Amino acid sequence: MLRNKDSSQNGFIVFCIASILLLFFITPASAGAPPPDCRPGYLLPYLHAPYINPSNGDCFYATDTYPTNLSFRSPPFFLNMSENHAFMNITCNKTGDRYVSEVWYFTDWNEFRAQREALFSYLTQHGTLSNVSLDLSEELARVNNTYISGLKTRQIDAIKYENSATSGYFVIFSTSFFPGPNYYITYYGVVESTDLQQHTPQLETLIMTTFPRFMEHQTNVYNPEFPMASQSTPFPAGIILIAIGITAFIRAQQGR
Repeated sequence: MLRNKDSSQNGFIVFCIASILLLFFITPASAGAPPPDCRPGYLLPYLHAPYINPSNGDCFYATDTYPTNLSFRSPPFFLNMSENHAFMNITCNKTGDRYVSEVWYFTDWNEFRAQREALFSYLTQHGTLSNVSLDLSEELARVNNTYISGLKTRQIDAIKYENSATSGYFVIFSTSFFPGPNYYITYYGVVESTDLQQHTPQLETLIMTTFPRFMEHQTNVYNPEFPMASQSTPFPAGIILIAIGITAFIRAQQGR
C-alpha cells in the first residue's frame, strides 16, 4: 500500500511540474499578443509626435476612425474583405485635402488569397494599377528622433491605384509581427479625383508613421505568393510534453 501511495505522489509531483512549466513558458509567450480584431489598427497612421510635426509642415488630423467592438462597419471605399479591419479618415487642416487609410487583416492563407484576388479584380474594373517602390528615407530623416531616423525599413513595395473616387497605394504583405500566420492588405490614399503624384509626399509621410517601426526586426514578404511556414513546436512546449509523458509512464507503472 505504501509503494502505491508513493507512486501516486510521484506522479502527482511530476504532473505539478508539468503544469508549472506550462504556466511559466506558454503564458508569457502568448501574453501581450492582441486578438485578431485589434491587429488591423497597428497599420493605421500614427498622427502624433514625433512622427507628425506641424513645424515641418505636417497638417494631419483624424476626422473618423474605426474599429469599434460594438458593430461591423463597412470601409468607406473598397470591399468588405475581412471582419478584422480598420480605417481612418484624415484631413489636412491647411489645404482641406482629405486622405484615407484602410487595413484588412487575415490569419488564414486561403481567405487572404481569395480576398486579394477579388480585390485585384475590383480594382482593374474601376481604375488603373501599377507596381511601384516608395522611398521613405526623406520622411524618416526629418523626424526629430534618433530611433525613428535609424529604422532600417526605407523602401516599401506598393501597388499604385488611380481612380476618380480615390487614388493611392496598396501595401500587401505577410509578417511575423504576431504569433502564427499574419497577412495584411493596407491602403493609403487621397480622396476624390486628383493628381496622385502631387499627394505622394503626404501619403509617404502617413506610411512612414507606421510601417518602418512595425517591420523592424520582423520577417516580411510583400504580396506573398506562398503561405507563411507553420511554426514548429517551441522548445518549452517540448519540455512540457516530456513531463506529461513521464507522468503517463509513472501512472502506467502503478497499474502493473
